[in-house]
Parts: sequence; structure tokens; C-alpha cells
Amino acid sequence: MDKSKVDALIPKAQEEIRAQGIYKDGFIDNTFRGQISSFGAAVTMGSLLSAVAYFSKKGSGEEDGRPLLMKAIYALIKGHNAPQGENSLYEYVKQEIRAGREDSVKEDVINAALAVKLAINLFNVKPRKPKEGAKNG
Repeated sequence: MDKSKVDALIPKAQEEIRAQGIYKDGFIDNTFRGQISSFGAAVTMGSLLSAVAYFSKKGSGEEDGRPLLMKAIYALIKGHNAPQGENSLYEYVKQEIRAGREDSVKEDVINAALAVKLAINLFNVKPRKPKEGAKNG
């Protein structure tokens, strides 16, 4: 992790959060916080490529924004105007690993993910809905 790179990426991450539709209706859904934290842990503790592959696919949950987070990270690394497909970050990471640049791309992904995680704090987070049957108070 490069603190100066992360700091430089935070304003761009704030823009990408808006551009990717993570921020909508005046809020960011609370699930994004957990998802970006889980992604960082998956990259740090496991394999970069497997973490990106897992998070590039939308899960069954209605509020699953993993692919949006991957798109935001990709845009931070490659630039906002870089062409994006459904698995752009995965394809990019795979290409970089094949070219022998795994350490470099891993650092880029971690820096971008941290910037997204920190930028999420600049927005209002939608409060969690109480689960059905849960008691208040």
C-alpha cells in the first residue's frame, strides 16, 4: 500500500462511486461497506485473481453491488474513460499476472480498493432495514 497514492485516489474514487451508481437516491447502501472490506481481506489473505473473479459476479442478493465496486476499482486504475466490460478488472488482472506483474497489479488494486473504502465514508450511508421479526429496542 502506498499512502500517497491512496490519498491521491480518494477524490477520484468519490467520483467513481457516483459514476458507477453506488451512490443513488442520496445514499450509499450499507452493504457496500461490508463488501469492499471483504474484498480487501480476500485480496490480502488469498489470491488476487480469485478475489476479483468472485467479486466480479453479482450474487443473488438484491443489494449486491460487488460488480459495481470492481468497475470503480478498474476505473481508478485504468482511468475513467477506459472501456469497461462485465469482467474488465478480472481480464486486466489476469493479463498483468501472465505478464509477470502480479506484485504491481496487486498493489494497484489494493490502493484503489482502499481509496473506494475511504471515499464511501464521504457519503450518507443508508441505515440498515430491521430484519422481519426483530424486536426494536
